[in-house]
Amino acid sequence: MVGIGADSRLIGGSGSKLGRRLTSILAMFVGAMIGAVLILYSSYVYPLAIALAIIAIIAIAARVLSTKNPFWIYPA
Repeated sequence: MVGIGADSRLIGGSGSKLGRRLTSILAMFVGAMIGAVLILYSSYVYPLAIALAIIAIIAIAARVLSTKNPFWIYPA
């Protein structure tokens, strides 16, 4: 949120990253709301299981996409 103020056109910034910054704030808010609702109306196990699954998917994707010779560094 500090980046929004620092990037503001009112203080001379470019303002070019406003949409991306607001999207990330909205994603964090929605995730927090979903977690809070799951904890209030069910068990604390469900948000933890969902977080573990998301982290596992991201870790697997990072491992698969990280190669010794990525195609974007060594163009054909």
